[in-house]
Amino acid sequence: MLYFDHAASTPLNTAGLEVLKKSLEVDFANPSAAHKLGKVLLKRIEAARKTFLELLRATEYDFIFTSSATESNNTVIKGLELFIEDSVIASTGDHPSLSGPIASLKDFSLTELPLLVSGEVDYSALEKLDLSSITLLAIAHVNNHTGNIQDVERISQIIKSRSPKAHVHVDGVQSFGKIPFSLKGSAIDSYSISGHKIGASKGISGLYLKKGIALSSLLCGGGHEGGRRSSTLFAPLIFGFEATALDVFNKLEDHYDLVEAYYQKVKSSIERELPSIKFPFENVSPYILTFVVPKISSDIVMRHLERDDVFVASSSACSSKVKGFSPVYQALKLPVEEHKNVLRISFSYTQTENELNQFVDKFTQCLSSLKFLIK
Repeated sequence: MLYFDHAASTPLNTAGLEVLKKSLEVDFANPSAAHKLGKVLLKRIEAARKTFLELLRATEYDFIFTSSATESNNTVIKGLELFIEDSVIASTGDHPSLSGPIASLKDFSLTELPLLVSGEVDYSALEKLDLSSITLLAIAHVNNHTGNIQDVERISQIIKSRSPKAHVHVDGVQSFGKIPFSLKGSAIDSYSISGHKIGASKGISGLYLKKGIALSSLLCGGGHEGGRRSSTLFAPLIFGFEATALDVFNKLEDHYDLVEAYYQKVKSSIERELPSIKFPFENVSPYILTFVVPKISSDIVMRHLERDDVFVASSSACSSKVKGFSPVYQALKLPVEEHKNVLRISFSYTQTENELNQFVDKFTQCLSSLKFLIK
């Protein structure tokens, strides 16, 4: 099997898996229990919380464990309890866990974050907008569809300079553990991350939140996580996530260089085989390669590849049921006729040179066999 859909989910990291398996066997107590077993577990969880804060040098932040980045994003967007006079700036080209909860809000003003055809924020257009009433900025650090790396600090500072009380929320799911980044001295108020995007298990994620920021809780109950997220903490998932994050951050630069080499090799191979292929997005993460295959449906390419156990994606896994017109690609300024022709290949440091070579051979063979559809 050749799996090239790591932006959707990743295999379990070896270091994290070992910690997870051992913890599942022995850490069965409730961390909120008053007895010794519970107290020991809670102390270890607090040490893990400190680890995550240190990884992003987030000395001005709290860290909250959640079940998913979707929960983290909803916790912020809904927890701010925006009112009718509030104004939000965001892009419908970002992940549905950002655009979805924003769309669910009632009676507020939404300003579409201006983008260039390259997928990057249009700073000239942004500077011309009336931002004085902005209450919330929500943006992805790395776009999961296109791989665009947004300068979230620069954008945050522009918003804050016009509306100092605005809350800046960043979805860091595709950047955490992959792109060098620090929250030290940041203008960002909250930053969400996900475990299964870096090799930890599904069901464990986190939210960085600047100290002193009040949010209403989505989940009410026992008052866990400082009253921000009631639910019994799943200690094994937390410890596995911590071990994975430590391993990934320890090798972040080496992983980045490796993946960048993979990205360039695959991109150049595709361009040689089918020069008409379009790579519309610029300033992207090497972990995500998105392109348009003119006149060939992405579903056709995917079905051909699956026959050889080769797996890529046509969009975000959370948007994969959408066919034809896509509001996401519309926001990213892709022509409507190209929405069904988008393919996404996403990489991981776990892949080998041999796997990459096999993938390039099978993918270019697939494109070659489908060339007749373009004529």
